[in-house]
Amino acid sequence: MNLLIDGYWWPEGPDSNRMVLREIVRQWVDDYPDDSLTLAVPGETSVPIPEGVDLVRTRFRVHPAINFLELPLVARRRGSDAILAFNFAAGARTGASHRADRGNRNADKRLRYRRHRPV
Repeated sequence: MNLLIDGYWWPEGPDSNRMVLREIVRQWVDDYPDDSLTLAVPGETSVPIPEGVDLVRTRFRVHPAINFLELPLVARRRGSDAILAFNFAAGARTGASHRADRGNRNADKRLRYRRHRPV
């Protein structure tokens, strides 16, 4: 599977958002080593990217615009099978969005990600 991941929170932002994103990427690389992951990050980043994960830089800086407008274009150029976005949905049929349950502190512990093949 060729997956494009919204990396908006990779370089900076709330600790919880960065931690969730980094753990999802790290776990995906461990669980599905044959998959191809691309992380779309706004601007420069000095935060290391896991080995085997490609990095692309987004031109937009506003998170909803990146997800809805730019990620589908990047996905099309890279031949991605799906887009995993955070907080704001990607404007694509093959997008999935992760939204934390802010009403429950243990929500992230209960989340279980499973591999999804787009229809």
